[in-house]
Formats: sequence, C-alpha cells, structure tokens
Amino acid sequence: MTRIRKKGEASSEQKDGGVIFFLSYLCLIIIFITQLMAIPEMIDKVDLARLAIATLGALFGYLTYNYLIHGRLHVIFHEQRHRLLSNLVGNREKSFNVDENSGSFEYAYSKHTAHMNTFIALAPYCLPMASIVLTIIAAFIGQGTSGPMLLALGFGLAFDISGTLRDIGPHQSDLSNIRGGYKVAFGYVIIMNAVILAASIAWILCGYQGLQLQLLSWFKIYALFA
Repeated sequence: MTRIRKKGEASSEQKDGGVIFFLSYLCLIIIFITQLMAIPEMIDKVDLARLAIATLGALFGYLTYNYLIHGRLHVIFHEQRHRLLSNLVGNREKSFNVDENSGSFEYAYSKHTAHMNTFIALAPYCLPMASIVLTIIAAFIGQGTSGPMLLALGFGLAFDISGTLRDIGPHQSDLSNIRGGYKVAFGYVIIMNAVILAASIAWILCGYQGLQLQLLSWFKIYALFA
C-alpha cells in the first residue's frame, strides 16, 4: 500500500519516530562517547597546517551561507535535503514546491520505507549534503590530495551547520511532529551533528589516523561488554 506524505505539514495520523529511530538515537550517543575517548591519543598527532586550511574553508562557508543564501535559495537547500534522502530510500516523488519563505516536498511511501519518514523529516538538520558533495568533488579534482579536500570539507561543514542553525526551532513541523516533541528532535539533531563534526575534525586534525583512533575506541568499549 502506498501513501502520500507532504513534508512541511504535521501528520494528522501519527507522530514520526519509532523503534528504529530511538535505537539510532542510542547508537549515536555511544558513537559520540567513543569519539571523545579518542581525544587523548589524537593530541600528539595534530597537524596544525591541516587545521588552518580547513578553518579557512569554514570561514568562507560561513560567510557564503549567511550573506548570500537567503529567501527562496535557502528554502531550496532545506527542501532538497528532504528530497534527496526520500529518493535515496526509494520513495516516489510527487511534488517539490518552493516559495520565497516556505516550501514543501510531497512523496509517496510504502510500508517498506515508512520507517524512514522520521529521518526524511530530520534530513535538513542532519544530512551534511554540502560537506559530502563538495569533498567528493574536491577529491576528484585534486586527485586525492588533502589540501583541496580540507578546504572543501571546512567550507561544507560551515555551510551545512549555518543552514541548520537558521532553521532549527519549535516552529518547524519537521521537529515538533517527532514522537516526544521538539526536545527529542532537537536532541537528535544535536547528537547527530556532534558525531559528524567529531569525525570530520578527527580527519582534519590527524588524517585517516584520527578516524582509526575513534574506531579503535569503539572496539575498546565493545570489548568491555563482550
């Protein structure tokens, strides 16, 4: 059975958020704890030159979003994140509408993709679209060299986070329609962005070794309970 859902409007039938959503919430908290555990081992491996390049990119990303992305363009970036995740999980797109200060995305979903509705609702606040796309492009253009990737990742992170900070608020039905209300949704957005930012900073400061140290911390916690 296929049903139609319009993003930007609260569902009159049920709240978003089920078992999978709350399990992912718990997993994100555990992942973030393991990331924090890796900090002492990362300190001696920090490369300040890498940090400087990423910081420069972040400055340009912040200025770009806050001074150039307004009105209809801002709404497009917001709704496009709903659209991207919905299409990735196999939903059928119905409509995509953008006005100067508001927009909506309508899609049809089946019982097999219904559990993704919560994540689609939260996509504009959690999906680092600019960071992913720009870093991949930079890796391709720079043939895998770290300089362009660091600049692109810094830009993308600041760009994505600026959009999230501008949008997040109790007025957003995407957030208020989550089971448990705005506070639950807000907490999820914070922990998801914290995990993404911690992983990104680990790579910026220490390269792939930083990510390896975070992964090693996860195995250490797993070993305690195995």
